[in-house]
Amino acid sequence: MIALERTALETVTAFTRVIDARDNYTGGHSARVSRFARFLGAELGLDPEQVQMLEWAGLLHDVGKLGVPERILNKPGRLTREEFEQVKHHPRLGFEMVRPVTGLAPLLDAVLHHHENYDGSGYPDGLAGEGIPLSARIMRIADLYDALTTDRPYRKAMAFEQALAEMRGESGQATDPTLTALFVDAIQRDRATPGGTAPRARIHLQRRSTAGTAVAPTE
Repeated sequence: MIALERTALETVTAFTRVIDARDNYTGGHSARVSRFARFLGAELGLDPEQVQMLEWAGLLHDVGKLGVPERILNKPGRLTREEFEQVKHHPRLGFEMVRPVTGLAPLLDAVLHHHENYDGSGYPDGLAGEGIPLSARIMRIADLYDALTTDRPYRKAMAFEQALAEMRGESGQATDPTLTALFVDAIQRDRATPGGTAPRARIHLQRRSTAGTAVAPTE
């Protein structure tokens, strides 16, 4: 591994440890999203370097939460609309934090756009369809799947099949329908295979908020 790559990897690792240490309720989230993103990238047949970049992007996708107050990250319940607006700044904050690290430039699209929705209702830029970078569409699926499969202070994780049903329901809305179908099929096959490679997880869906209501914390 060349020196630049080694330095970049050390940077990723350091950032990830800090992120997980600040958020009591999503410890390990970055590592799980990283593995799910790598899993989907491999299923797509991406080259090894692209798959590696997806893994690193998963580790760093929430680095912007370092700029979100801990009282919001660790709030034991649903966020107010004002609090959620602060959380929504984290993709752009993360982008600005990662951008100066030359070796991490391939991760920037995923860090900035991992909360864009396929139907254009996401943030920070309201991108839609294939206008969302591929790495960000992959990250959106990995992030959603982990959110579904993880207990949170305001709700319990879903069962495996229920979570997959929720993902199918979000297909074409939050997530790329083609990639979602591929991921769901692959994760089902992997789960049925002894010694499968996908990380095992339990599951929860973050639904988009409506005006005037409190919203749940998002990943």
